[in-house]
Amino acid sequence: YPNPSHGLFSLVYQVNSNEQMNVRVIDAKGSLVREYNRTGNGFPQKMNIDLFGNANGIYLLQVNTVGQKQMFKLYKQ
Repeated sequence: YPNPSHGLFSLVYQVNSNEQMNVRVIDAKGSLVREYNRTGNGFPQKMNIDLFGNANGIYLLQVNTVGQKQMFKLYKQ
């Protein structure tokens, strides 16, 4: 959230304690723009995704945890 944004997005997530999470931001060309690795603590957590230096457009947010992959669209204005 917020989506769309002018460049700063927040992702709220909850991952089991000591479980690894990988977050990737991919542009419309399929290029990796940002990558984050986090370790869960079992409680809701928040991370910021900064796209201020990137062009306006649609980005794909790919969230990978153990046995699960989710994808979301980010709209940067």
